[in-house]
Parts: sequence; C-alpha cells; structure tokens
Amino acid sequence: MKRDRRYVYAFSPDAGFTECFPCPHFSGSFLTYANGTLYVSQAWDKKVIELDAGGAPVREVQLERRPVGLTVVDSAFYVATVDDEWADGRLQRLGLGNDAGSIDTLLHFPFKPRGVAYDGALFWTADRNNHAIVSFTLSCDVMS
Repeated sequence: MKRDRRYVYAFSPDAGFTECFPCPHFSGSFLTYANGTLYVSQAWDKKVIELDAGGAPVREVQLERRPVGLTVVDSAFYVATVDDEWADGRLQRLGLGNDAGSIDTLLHFPFKPRGVAYDGALFWTADRNNHAIVSFTLSCDVMS
C-alpha cells in the first residue's frame, strides 16, 4: 500500500502555509499541542509520538488501537480510537507521561469517529458516515 507523505505546516493569514518539517516516517494523522510540546498520532502504525521543536521523535507510545483523533486536556491525551477494521469507536484517556498500558476507555461511540477536540466545556468529533459534527460531555468523575 502506498501512503501519503505527510508534513507539518505553519499558517498565517499574511504568509499562508509554510512547510515546517516532515512527520516521522512521513506518517501523521492528527496533531495536538500542550505545554510547549507538539504530538502527532499515526493511525496506521497505532502510535502517538512526542516531537521536538525540529519535528524529530522524542518519545513514542505504541497503542493497541488506531488513533483517529487526539487532543490534550488537563495533562492527559483524549484519543478517539478504532479497531483494525476502522470500526468500534472509543474515546480513551492516557496520561501525557504514561505508556499505553494505563489507557482508560471512557465511552464507546455509536458511530465511526474521526478527530476529537475539546473547547473547555464540550468534546467534539465527526460522525464519519453521516457527515455530522457531534458534541458530547463526560461526567465530572470521568474528567478528573
């Protein structure tokens, strides 16, 4: 299978897009930024990779499931994942410094999710098959 060659770009309204660096192994699905650090997920390789300022891998977390969305909230990754058939969507949480053995499943999506974001009150994902954007909340005890 031929894969795309993925790069990280910066954007400004004045300058437009500027290529910064290639993703590790030219593979990347989703980016998130927290506490001065950039992270990229790789759905095919089932990884979350911490990057240095030049885009080089600093640390890799090997996952059991494919990450199809990634955000950071309160020092934890919130990862939308799917199985090898790209189905059975879940929202999982993993501490920023932890390995995949400590990942928690918080909920099962009734659809195929893509992407995940948090706006301070609501989580957001895409329902891929129904071309919809979905917001949801987690109970306070799940968030802490």
